[in-house]
Amino acid sequence: MKKMFFGGLLFTGGIVGSVGALIVAGLNPTISYKINGLLGWLLRSRAVVPFLFFSIMGFIGTIICIREAFFNNDK
Repeated sequence: MKKMFFGGLLFTGGIVGSVGALIVAGLNPTISYKINGLLGWLLRSRAVVPFLFFSIMGFIGTIICIREAFFNNDK
């Protein structure tokens, strides 16, 4: 159960961080390096690295929760 709680915290932190990076990028909509859209916004506001970090963190949290919920044999 402790691992599932840890996974849930990772997932929640990842979602909050990803949404935060998207909000920062959305507040500065520009065309950067002739790339428009979300990637251009993320590049222009220098939010690509935080977005990727928090997205990976949320993905790892999801994997931990699924593993603990469905594949854990300590019941």
